[in-house]
Amino acid sequence: GINVKHRFNEDCIVCAKAKFRVKPFRPVPGGLRPKLPSYFEVQIDGFGGQRSMGASAMGGTVDLFNVKSVSGAIGGYVFKCVSSGSIVPMLYSSKAQFPLLLRKFLLGVIMKGHRVRVIRATDSEIANNAAVDAICTEHDIEIISPSAGTPEDMGHAEKAVGDILRLARAFMIGAPHLPPSLWGAAVMYAGVVNEILPKAPNGGITPYEYHTHRPPDLTRLMIGVFGCPCEVVRKAKDEKYDDKMQSRTVSMYYVGTENQSALVYLPNKRRIYVISRR
Repeated sequence: GINVKHRFNEDCIVCAKAKFRVKPFRPVPGGLRPKLPSYFEVQIDGFGGQRSMGASAMGGTVDLFNVKSVSGAIGGYVFKCVSSGSIVPMLYSSKAQFPLLLRKFLLGVIMKGHRVRVIRATDSEIANNAAVDAICTEHDIEIISPSAGTPEDMGHAEKAVGDILRLARAFMIGAPHLPPSLWGAAVMYAGVVNEILPKAPNGGITPYEYHTHRPPDLTRLMIGVFGCPCEVVRKAKDEKYDDKMQSRTVSMYYVGTENQSALVYLPNKRRIYVISRR
């Protein structure tokens, strides 16, 4: 007596086994998405360090560009703020450093005047990790692990990894004169650049503006072209030069920012230096 025009189940078992597929996960519409404070919920995911992206080199298996970074890193984690779209990448030379990186991230958030209340991370980062539990208990943070077979629970973190690596890849391709070991600097600078990119879910404002309620000043933030040549003064104001003809500057390459300072790379020493923007 009921006019059924379509069926919800396949009558044929073979068809069900052959054709079944899970429908895509649709994001929550912007009007229904709760507006949370900055860093209220953070999702964490890792990249590299899984022996899946590189061959043996330098006496051991390394990832990404088949070489360790200048600082010795082989991978990293991204800390994604769900509300603002901020992405904070952090590098590691061993996955055992995760509790240390988590504490460093939380202190950085507190210095900005915010607090983390919810953390979503994969089991590999938080499972049976007493140090992580102690840190979250200290800061009154709830840890939520994604359910099995539900990758959409970590959708923000998965997208953050892709966004950061796309930017870092573009930086390295645009600076072919730099060594592959600077991929770590490119990844860290990608997090800085992401702060000034408009985000559609937030109405087109940048993560920086979401946190500070003012538009970013690119000059004060020292945003520049990754890998561009720059001249750096290495001597103090009261330090004298050896002779009148000695060069006053040293040629280096811009590779990012750190707090209110710039990062520059000196090729002949293979080192990254922190310099004042003045």
